[in-house]
Amino acid sequence: MNSKKIVFVLFIGLIFATSSITIIFINLGNSNSDQLDINTPYISADIAGMNDVLITNISREVEISGYGIVTIEDTIEIQNNYVNPISSIYIGFLEMDSDKLIYYKATKSDRKTTLLVERSSLRSGEYEMIAIYFNSPLLPSQKKSIIFMQTVIDSVTYSALSGGNSHQLTYTGPVFPLLPYKADGSIISVYKASSNIASAEWGTIDGKTVLYNLDDKGLTYLEPFLGNLDENDKLITIQYIESTLTKLEVTNLNREIFISPWGIIRVTDEITITNNGEITKYSLNFKIPSLASSISVSDNFGQILGVQISGSDVTINFISSSAFNLNRPPLTPDSSFKFILKYNLPFEQYFSLNWFQESIHMNLHTTNFDYLVRDHSIHLKIDGCLSIDAITVPPDAIQSSQGTMRISYYSDYISPLEANIIQFTFTIDIFELLLRPIIFILSIIAISSAFVIINKTRKKMEGVEMITKEVIPKHEIREYCSLSEEKNALIIEIRATTEALKRKKITKKKYKNIIDKNTPKIEEIERELIPFKQSLIDIGPVFENIVRKIEFLDAERISIDDGLNLLEARYKEGKLPSRSSYQKLADNFLKRRRKIDRNYDKLIQQLRNYLL
Repeated sequence: MNSKKIVFVLFIGLIFATSSITIIFINLGNSNSDQLDINTPYISADIAGMNDVLITNISREVEISGYGIVTIEDTIEIQNNYVNPISSIYIGFLEMDSDKLIYYKATKSDRKTTLLVERSSLRSGEYEMIAIYFNSPLLPSQKKSIIFMQTVIDSVTYSALSGGNSHQLTYTGPVFPLLPYKADGSIISVYKASSNIASAEWGTIDGKTVLYNLDDKGLTYLEPFLGNLDENDKLITIQYIESTLTKLEVTNLNREIFISPWGIIRVTDEITITNNGEITKYSLNFKIPSLASSISVSDNFGQILGVQISGSDVTINFISSSAFNLNRPPLTPDSSFKFILKYNLPFEQYFSLNWFQESIHMNLHTTNFDYLVRDHSIHLKIDGCLSIDAITVPPDAIQSSQGTMRISYYSDYISPLEANIIQFTFTIDIFELLLRPIIFILSIIAISSAFVIINKTRKKMEGVEMITKEVIPKHEIREYCSLSEEKNALIIEIRATTEALKRKKITKKKYKNIIDKNTPKIEEIERELIPFKQSLIDIGPVFENIVRKIEFLDAERISIDDGLNLLEARYKEGKLPSRSSYQKLADNFLKRRRKIDRNYDKLIQQLRNYLL
C-alpha cells in the first residue's frame, strides 16, 4: 500500500513539473516573439513600407561624356519614419532604359564602405527597382546618407553638322532620381557636358554646366517618381556641339596577364576600337598603372609612332595625311583600329610570399578607358603553378598544362568606373621551375656536343638529297577558306542587323533588305562549297578532320541561335521565372556563340597555314 502511494505521488509530481516547464517555455517564446517584432529590421524595399521613408536631401551630379557614356552620382539622405528599423531602400529607373544601365554601385557617404545592390523583381508602373541594402539597420527617426553611382549608355545621340568637323550631341534623361518615396529639403541636379551647353530644359546654364533646382519650380517637395512635376519637366533634354570627342567604343579587348614566381608580371592587351560617331578622331587616350615599364604599342605593321606616355596617361596620335610610313591614318567614322599594348608591372607591388605559397592582389582592369568596352576577356597565365589554393572571384574557365595555370574571365559592357579586384593564392611548383633551366642548360650542352661531333665526323656527301614534299591542294584550300570566310561574314552581318533591329537602331525595312540580300548569298556559297569540301575530305584524314570540325561548328551555331530565339520567346510569353534568369541563360548562349566564332576563325587560319 505504501508503495502504491509513493508511485501515485511521483506521478502527480511529474505531471506538475511538466506543466510548469511548458508554461515557462510558452512565456519565454512569447517574450522572444515580442522582442523579435521590435528589433527585427523592417525591409523598406516593399510597397507597404514606402510611405514610412522620407528623403530629406537629394544631390545629383551627371557627367555627359562626348564618348557617349553618362555617369550619374546621386547623394541621397534617408530618414526612417517607421517604428521599427529598416534595412534597405529602393531606387527606380525607367523600364525602357533597362538595357542602357550597364553599371551601378552604392556606398556609404564616406565612399569607403560598399553596400549590397541588386536588381529586384518589383515593378511600379513603367519603373523597375534596384534594392540597396544597408550594412547596419537604420533606426527609427534616424538619418543615413548613401551615394549611388551608375553608368548609362545609348542615352546620347549624335547628329552630323555641315563641314564634318563637329557634331551635335543630345542627352535625354530623368532630371532627378526616380525614388518611390516623398522627398523634401534641398533637391538639386548638376549636369556637366564635355563642351559648352547650347540649350537645356528649365535649368540654369553656366558654360559646360546646367543646374536644376527644385526651388526654381516653386516646389518644396517631390512626390514619388517625380509625381508633382509636369510631364515635360520630368525628362530633360540637353544639347551641345562637340568638335573633339566622338562616340568611341572598344568593341573587343583580349587581355593576357602573365605572372611568374621569378618576379614577372607582363600585361598584353589586344584592343579593337571603333569610331561610331560622326567626326574623325586624331588621337586615342587611355590610362595604365603609373608604375608600368617596358611599354610598347604596335599593330600588324609593326611599332606605332606618335605614342606619348606621361605618367599613367597614354596617347596615340594619328596624322591627317597619307604618310603611312610616319604614323597611322586617323580613325574616321565607321572605321576600326586594332593594336597591341604591352607593358610590365612591378611584381613587388602586387604579391606576398609565404614559403612556397604566393598571394597576388590586383585590379584585373589594368588598362582603363573613357570609352565603353563591349567585349572583354581576361586570361591570367600563372607560370610554375602547382595549384590554386584560394581565389576571391570564381573564374569562368580554368586550365592547367605543364606547370602553367590559365584562369579566364569573360564580361560585356565594361564601364570606366568599373574595377575587378581579385586576390588569389597559389602553390609554387618548385620542381617545375628548377627543371626548366636545367633542361635548357642540358639542351645547350647536347647541341654543342652534337655540333662538335658532326663537325669532326662530317664527310663529303655525293649526290643530291632528294626532298619530297607532300602534295597540298592549294587551290581547293584557298577557295574553301575564301567561301567559308565570306559565308561567316554574312552570318555575322545578319546577327548584327538583328541585334540592331532589337535595339531599334535600324528600320524593319532596312533589316528585311539585308536579310533578303544575304540569305540567297549564303545558300549559293553553301552550294559552291560542296565540291571543294569533298576534295579536301578525299585528300586525307588531316583535312577531313578540319572540315568535319567546321561543319560541326556550323551546326552548333544554328542550335545556339534556335536556343536564343526559343529563350526570348518564352521570356516574352512570361514562361521564365525572372528577368535575371533570362539574362543569365542568354549570356551563357552568347558566350558559347563567341567561343564558336573564335574556333571557326582558328580552323580557317589553320587551313590557310598550309598555303604558306
